[in-house]
Order: sequence, then structure tokens, then C-alpha cells
Amino acid sequence: MAMKRLPYNQLSRTARFYRDNPSAVKKKDALSKEINARPGQIKKRVESNSKSCPDGKDYDHATGKCVSISTNRGRLGEGGRGKYPPLPKQNKKND
Repeated sequence: MAMKRLPYNQLSRTARFYRDNPSAVKKKDALSKEINARPGQIKKRVESNSKSCPDGKDYDHATGKCVSISTNRGRLGEGGRGKYPPLPKQNKKND
């Protein structure tokens, strides 16, 4: 049974974009398929699937340990978060 679709006003900005642009969904899926077929990605999946982590934990390739899901997804520079570099520190002048 398919999941129930959320009302449009409860969707995130990205989900609204993809619901409004089915051709973009096809393009994204094609790119994901290409990326996931890379030998490095396959190796990561095989390694991750072979690890047994306790409930609520994911295997983290960066540290080589089982960590919480939120820690693993929130790592700086992973996924789309690397798109925007941190803002430069501003020099404060002492008056």
C-alpha cells in the first residue's frame, strides 16, 4: 500500500518543487542511479550492510564507528550541506 500523500501546505520547499516538476524528479532519479552505480558507492553500501549496529545507530564511514542517525546525517560538508561554505569570521575592532 502506498504512503498517504501529505497536503501541499505541509511539504518542505524541496518536496513542493518536486511535486510541481515531475521532469525534475526523473532527472534527479537518473543522476542518483548513476551515482549509486559507482564502485566507491557500491563498496560503501556493502561495507555498511555488513556492519551490525545497535538500534537507532548507523555505520559512519568517516569515523568507522556506529553513531546516532542525526550525527551521521548532520556532519558538516556531507550531502547538500557542503554547498554553502561557512561564513568568514569578521574582524572586530576594539574601540
